[in-house]
Amino acid sequence: MPTLAEFAHRASVTNVIEGTVTATRPLVTQPANVVETILTVDVTRQRDDSRPTTVEVREQGGLVQVSQVRSDFEGKLGRELEPGELDEWVDFRSDGVEHAGVGEQVLIVVGPDSTRGADAYVGLARLKGSRGGNYAWPGRSPNPSWETSVDADALLSPPAGPSLVPVLPPPLLELDPRSTGRSTWIRFQKWSRGRGEGGPPRTSGGAPPRGRPP
Repeated sequence: MPTLAEFAHRASVTNVIEGTVTATRPLVTQPANVVETILTVDVTRQRDDSRPTTVEVREQGGLVQVSQVRSDFEGKLGRELEPGELDEWVDFRSDGVEHAGVGEQVLIVVGPDSTRGADAYVGLARLKGSRGGNYAWPGRSPNPSWETSVDADALLSPPAGPSLVPVLPPPLLELDPRSTGRSTWIRFQKWSRGRGEGGPPRTSGGAPPRGRPP
């Protein structure tokens, strides 16, 4: 399983943002009554500095009135709800995660929200500020193996590039001083002692191998 830092550097992750929630509003998508919350975040730090500093993050769950999802309740109860019941509030939570509140310091791993524009994201993992400067999960961690206290710098740093592998030069070549005329015999400066191992066979008396130009 990937660590949180490895997850944050996946190709599907657009950015990692740190900032303050300045507004929240519920979003209910019909006909399935999918409940989400739109967070407006004033960004103080982010991994991609080219992105906007005021963004919206869409995440699962939210606090809505029963009237906004009445078909769910009326379908289960088998009757129409009374006016007083429609004014009640219902809390939808994903894995028991607390909703972010206005003024809360957050650290969010985000992906692209293609339906809402360049200044909008989908929240993939949100943490809230805690005492001591680190961040903690506002409920159950999306992955039980991830650490419970997170240093923002580890997620905000850009991914490391590929390591550089030195490229060795090809074997050095030198002109054989015994060559004459227009035909030139070029030999490797270094080769193996045996035959068929990357170099010409050894010869005696300084003469070039058979079949080579004199």
